[in-house]
Amino acid sequence: QQQQEQSVIDYKSSREITKNISELTNTTFIISDVEFKELQFKGNQTVIAIVSIVDENGNITKYHTFSNILQEQLKEIQQYTQQGKWVRVKLMKTKRYYTFSSP
Repeated sequence: QQQQEQSVIDYKSSREITKNISELTNTTFIISDVEFKELQFKGNQTVIAIVSIVDENGNITKYHTFSNILQEQLKEIQQYTQQGKWVRVKLMKTKRYYTFSSP
């Protein structure tokens, strides 16, 4: 009796691993895409924004934010990215809040 070889695959999480956008404070960068996802977080429904950022080599890295202020601005930015336009911003921290400003 011949034993059949077992196939093995690598696990790939369905959860996207992203960096926190606050890591980019005081830097200028280009946003190529914005998406919003609803999550269950500690029993509450919350929204997370996933931001695709393009570096000078054309590589895309995804960042996230729960910030309501940034999400409001990202809704405006998303109108441009949905038209295929990329948006250059600078991430600033004023007091306790993060905001996008002109570069």
